[in-house]
Amino acid sequence: MSRAGSLSHTGAHDSRPGDRLTYEGYRWRRVAENLARAERDPASALHRWKQSPKHRAVMLTCAFQHVGVGVSHRGGQGWWTLLLARPR
Repeated sequence: MSRAGSLSHTGAHDSRPGDRLTYEGYRWRRVAENLARAERDPASALHRWKQSPKHRAVMLTCAFQHVGVGVSHRGGQGWWTLLLARPR
């Protein structure tokens, strides 16, 4: 995302979060992804997600068992990804 300069759940070759998990060998049943840009640190990205009802609901659901966080600092901005998943 940071290289492309576009905040999107769709990645290279039109991949979606579940596609990328499958490619890495993770057998998932349910997956969700929160994205944020221009946040300086993890606390500010988390604060932004908590202020959004949709993003907050994703974080508070008990359906997910695993979480991953990715960050890239490019062009003076932070690009944050919160990936939540439930395995098969």
